[in-house]
Amino acid sequence: MKNLYLLVLALLMSSIASAQKIYGINFSDDTMYYNAAIAVWEDGTGVMRVSYTSDCKTYLVEQTISYEVTADGTRIIGSNPIDPVTNKPKEQYSADSFEITKSPKGELTCKHIDSNSSKPCSFFSVLGYRNRQAFLGQFRMELEPEEK
Repeated sequence: MKNLYLLVLALLMSSIASAQKIYGINFSDDTMYYNAAIAVWEDGTGVMRVSYTSDCKTYLVEQTISYEVTADGTRIIGSNPIDPVTNKPKEQYSADSFEITKSPKGELTCKHIDSNSSKPCSFFSVLGYRNRQAFLGQFRMELEPEEK
């Protein structure tokens, strides 16, 4: 099991290394608070890991994402939620999507959209190699050194 985990981690690390953009999003529903790390590649695809705590235990969910620039801003659409350690589907977890819009004054507005609701969220870019490494480490993700 440990070898499988290390293999999955190594594969993920190699794919994260080519990520062009790293974002963080914080959001909540009526009962829980969630943190997301998003790595987006040049082709508009990427990966998102969401961390949340339930019953005093922290969980991670990984989703494949598509990243679209729209007339109103940006849309990040998650799909296929899985447990990143076992690669098994997280059937009880609804895929997450986000809309980030910019007001005429330049203010960003983030909206979390899932199958049940649409609620405000906070959105930020993670810049600098060390900041990106530290941020992604919270989600068991890592950048390769050559991305400095």
